[in-house]
Amino acid sequence: MSKEKLERRQRELSAKIGRAKKSGQDSSDLIEQNREVSRRIQQIEAKLAEEESDQTASAEDTPVTNVLTTTEAFRDLRDEWGELISKANVYSPFMMWEWLYPWWKFFGRNKRLRLITVRNRQNRLVGLAPMMLGFTEDGRCHPRVMAFLGSGEEGPRGQYFTFIADPARREVVLGAIIDCLCELRGEWLVMRLWRLRQDDVYHDFLDVLSCYDELAAIVQRKGTTVHGPLPSTMKDFIASVPSKRRRQYLRNQEHNLKKTFNSVGQEVCGSVDELPRFVSTIHELNIRRHQAKGMKSSWLASDKQACFEEAATLLFASASFRAELLHLDGQPVAGIAGIIRDGTYFAFELGFVPEFARDQVGHVLLGLCIQDCINSGLTHFDMLSTYDYMYQYFSDEQTVLQITVFQHSSSSLRHIGSSLWLEGVKAPIKRLIRWPQIKRLLYRRN
Repeated sequence: MSKEKLERRQRELSAKIGRAKKSGQDSSDLIEQNREVSRRIQQIEAKLAEEESDQTASAEDTPVTNVLTTTEAFRDLRDEWGELISKANVYSPFMMWEWLYPWWKFFGRNKRLRLITVRNRQNRLVGLAPMMLGFTEDGRCHPRVMAFLGSGEEGPRGQYFTFIADPARREVVLGAIIDCLCELRGEWLVMRLWRLRQDDVYHDFLDVLSCYDELAAIVQRKGTTVHGPLPSTMKDFIASVPSKRRRQYLRNQEHNLKKTFNSVGQEVCGSVDELPRFVSTIHELNIRRHQAKGMKSSWLASDKQACFEEAATLLFASASFRAELLHLDGQPVAGIAGIIRDGTYFAFELGFVPEFARDQVGHVLLGLCIQDCINSGLTHFDMLSTYDYMYQYFSDEQTVLQITVFQHSSSSLRHIGSSLWLEGVKAPIKRLIRWPQIKRLLYRRN
């Protein structure tokens, strides 16, 4: 029975109860019927209120997406971006506005910005997909490849790219982002989601993506990175180091240098005014380190240096950047630059003077940097790459993946097929001819 009929019945019963009382008749049955009708009306009202509340909540949860395409709009998003990325507990420092905005300024010239924002009905930012059209691979830009800002072979190389989403609405936000990307699919053939971590956002993204019949994805392993936790004291860290030889060296690292050199000093950048000197010195040390190995350092490019210096300045202002130098007899012989995010230190760049390699100045500075991180209360250290010496300090690994999303179209399938074929051919050829050794030989001859 509907609420209207019950209310009509309730009025009839009330009238009967009134007449019965006036005539002195027993009205107890009528009163009980009236109570039952009132109870049923209340149940219906409660159900209607619940349905209305659900509809209101559903309307409020319905996200509103927008695609920003200008550098000015990107710039103006800084404060909201910072609030969202803190709430979303994003691991990667390379998703911070302070990193991506300078990258876009220096390397977005042959690309198109597609910065997707997701807002709730109160206009609060709950999701971000910092995307671009134009992914640089094999030395050329592919204008119809969608990718994360900051990814590819240009610019300072970041890691752990991801979507930024409010954890309470993650699946809804990811669905809204994919819906928006589907609306833009006339602009792109494939999406290269580069160097991802296997975290909650990664798994939720694949789950949501599986609901879209018009899209498919290929997941590829793109390497590993070394990282590990930091204990509360340097003594505990040394005890946890896997290498016995490295443990002994960490206990005596500065003492060993003081036997050979008159002065051993560590210098930490303390102000924005000092930052350019630190950054340029670390770049120079990195270049010398690579040249000694017969390799070409990526820091030879002036635009890359300028981009990194601007990003470092922005990060330093938010207490998210640290640069350190090791001096022997007043000369800088090793340098390290890192980014700090949510208790983790990311060792981004390390360089040293090759002539001091026997003195292991790089290892000495790395040990001092780890000690500084512990003293500062940081909880994790991420090396951002994988070299043999890193396992002397940490034993944990995390796999870095690439998701290639493509449409069910002939153009997309041709692009995917050619890319996979080239990857399959290049890898064995590089292993066969031992390209790094040949480059080193050519460098020495020149």
